[in-house]
Amino acid sequence: DLRGQMGSERGLVEEYVEKMPNPSLKAFKPVDLGDLKRRSTQDAKKS
Repeated sequence: DLRGQMGSERGLVEEYVEKMPNPSLKAFKPVDLGDLKRRSTQDAKKS
């Protein structure tokens, strides 16, 4: 099942990022989730 394969690969990627943080994968870092949320709320207020 392709979807199952992709799901397991995604899980492996997230696990890998947690063990070895990579600056190019900032989106996966919990630290940036708050920043993204702040930015999206600001964008919502603008429109």
